[in-house]
Amino acid sequence: MAMGWTTVAPGTASGMDYDAVTGMATGFDTTGDTLQVVSQALTAAIALLLASAFMGNPGAAAQAAYLANIKPKVDRLAATCEEFGQDLRTAVAKREEQDGTTAGQIPD
Repeated sequence: MAMGWTTVAPGTASGMDYDAVTGMATGFDTTGDTLQVVSQALTAAIALLLASAFMGNPGAAAQAAYLANIKPKVDRLAATCEEFGQDLRTAVAKREEQDGTTAGQIPD
């Protein structure tokens, strides 16, 4: 099934596909890391544009303001992706723990 879930067979403790969910967590982590790099690039571009505006380039100030408007959104999205990755890892760990403690208690 989609999204890391499988049908639960009789005698099986969980329907979670651990590898698939861990893969999704890794994908969110990678996206978060990429967005952090984008944020750093935006910071550098903003600083460069502000320096250019100081030297007399009037359009650079508007471009810097535009990028400064985007940067907080990129930062929030990076933090959200990292949080999702951690939440998925926690869900897998909790489910594995539950499967280990209840595996013998589920009737066939």
